[in-house]
Amino acid sequence: MLRFVTNQVHLCMAMGIGWEFYRTFLAVLTEGSLSGAARSLGITQPTVGRHISALEASFDQALFTRSQTGLLPTEAAQALRGHAEAMRSTAAALERMATGQGHLVSAPPRPRGVDGARCRWIMD
Repeated sequence: MLRFVTNQVHLCMAMGIGWEFYRTFLAVLTEGSLSGAARSLGITQPTVGRHISALEASFDQALFTRSQTGLLPTEAAQALRGHAEAMRSTAAALERMATGQGHLVSAPPRPRGVDGARCRWIMD
C-alpha cells in the first residue's frame, strides 16, 4: 500500500494538484475536522471539503474516515503525510527567501584575486 501511495504522489503532482490542497490536508490531520482546519486556515469548511475530495479523487483512495471524535487518517493519509510535510518545509523556505529572510548564498565570500595591496571579495 505504501509503495502505491508513494507512486500516486507523483501522479497527483502531475495532475496539477497544488500546494493549497496539501496544506489543507495537513490542517485536517492536525485539527481532526473540516471545520477546525477551515478555522486554522481562514477558509470555509466547504472549501476544505473540496480540497480533501480532490486529493482523494486524485489518489483514488479515502484519506480520512469519520468517527465520533472527528476525522481519522487512513493508512493512505499516513503515507502521504511525510510528503506533504516536506512540501510545507519547502514552501516555508521559499517564502523566507521571497521576503528576504533567506539567503541565496550560504557560504561567506572568499578572496578571488589581489589588486595591488588590497584583496577583492567576490560573491560566488
